[in-house]
Amino acid sequence: PAEPVIPARHYTDRKVLQKEREKKIAVMEEESPAIVNKLTLYLGAGLSIGNSWKKIAEKGYGKNPVYEEMLYASREIEGGVSEAAAFENFGKRVGQKHYVKLTALLTQSLQKGNTQLFNTLRQEVTALSEERSAASRRKGEEASTRLLFPMMLMLAMTMVLIMYPAFLAF
Repeated sequence: PAEPVIPARHYTDRKVLQKEREKKIAVMEEESPAIVNKLTLYLGAGLSIGNSWKKIAEKGYGKNPVYEEMLYASREIEGGVSEAAAFENFGKRVGQKHYVKLTALLTQSLQKGNTQLFNTLRQEVTALSEERSAASRRKGEEASTRLLFPMMLMLAMTMVLIMYPAFLAF
């Protein structure tokens, strides 16, 4: 009997994979202000960095891929890896600038102490929120630009519908 033919990966498959990866990155980026905000709240309430991290990861698990990575880092810590190394591994796995910066802040805080971490995280939340609103504004402008052509078509159709009876009257 003939063996089944397994198709090779085509260009379109790579495009689909690339789009899925871009979507995942976008979803993870959207979640970064919320994560930093939650971390700030828990640290302000008196929880340690590791406990705050674990609590955020467990509550958000399944909602977003970044929480899965956070939970993985939390499990690394439980498995005996130092918090600083687990946070650095998390930053490398995710690979996005917001999370790399967050993990750098956390590891620096673990090494030097928590005195300025709370204020630094609050500033980071503000910066991320402003960045997020700017991105939303940009998306809105792009959407309005994309709608310009269909609106012009509708205007042309309306003009034809109005002018046609006028031309028939002559």
